[in-house]
Amino acid sequence: MIRKTSILSERILSEINSGSLQAGDVLPSRQQYMRRYKYSRGTVDAAIGMLKRDGHVYSRRGGGTYVSGRSAGVRIERVVVVDGGISGHVAFRRLESGSLAGGLGTKIESAVCPADDVYANLDELCRPGNAVVWMRPSFKLYLAMTHLASASVPQLLIGRDYGGYDHVTTDACEGILCGLRVLAERSREFALISDRSDPDRPYISERQIAFYRGCVELGLILRPEWIFDFDPAQFSQELSRIGRTFFMREDRPRNIFIENVRAAPPLIAFAEAQGKSCGKDFMLLVFDFDPDLLGCEGVLMLSQDWEAMRAMVWDWIKSKNEDAGRSFKRRVVPELVFGKGN
Repeated sequence: MIRKTSILSERILSEINSGSLQAGDVLPSRQQYMRRYKYSRGTVDAAIGMLKRDGHVYSRRGGGTYVSGRSAGVRIERVVVVDGGISGHVAFRRLESGSLAGGLGTKIESAVCPADDVYANLDELCRPGNAVVWMRPSFKLYLAMTHLASASVPQLLIGRDYGGYDHVTTDACEGILCGLRVLAERSREFALISDRSDPDRPYISERQIAFYRGCVELGLILRPEWIFDFDPAQFSQELSRIGRTFFMREDRPRNIFIENVRAAPPLIAFAEAQGKSCGKDFMLLVFDFDPDLLGCEGVLMLSQDWEAMRAMVWDWIKSKNEDAGRSFKRRVVPELVFGKGN
């Protein structure tokens, strides 16, 4: 049975598609819909909520609900790049060549907004014709994304995957699986060293799940006592406990997957202090790239291709201008980078 919510949302959408309700028009009030169709307030709210999530309408606080401009085929005219790595008074200024915003500037009007300034500039971000590209956004910006979505502002996330938004990110699952296959040729025993899961860093859980899935798929050996997760701020205190497990016992795994590359150098140093050497006594699969590890034998790094991800932004813009409702979700497999002698 078709729910009343779906029936009402389809009726409103039909009015939008037929031109009875055009871009910028205010929708009838909730009370008007309740009287017209004999539906409850909850049903009307849910139906309009569905249209908001799909980008057909948006709300203004205290000002009603409006038909989205995107429904009328408004093209992307300016791209605003939100970047947490930029600070200072640069909001909505064009950046120089070499930055993402600067690179896009040769093809389309572009600007940058520091992540810390987003909430103070939501009205500007919602300007018709804008699109927003989020560079590795923090989860604390999720409410801003929701606000922009309600105003039908196209959004692309780089390096993150939140809430079903368009995104370009690293294919951790495929990259880790490839790395596990390489090291499994030498030994099928693996351990895990990982940062503790954090809502603001969802990639941690993604990498952990990818590792566990790879172990199951390849039939690898993973014991509970070989799994370590820790608060990154406490790693120096945890290092001794982890090191004793891996380098001062005979029944230790020969392969270690390190979810965060920052943990690799101190772990290698601890091993050397115990007379163990990477490449001879154990092998490391490390997520992300550290040039200082290129000289280390027995290290295999999964290097994220940020240039390839940034290069897809223009493809996304063209896709949205051709069809605003088309989903854009891309994953880039990280490159396997071997240390010396591997």
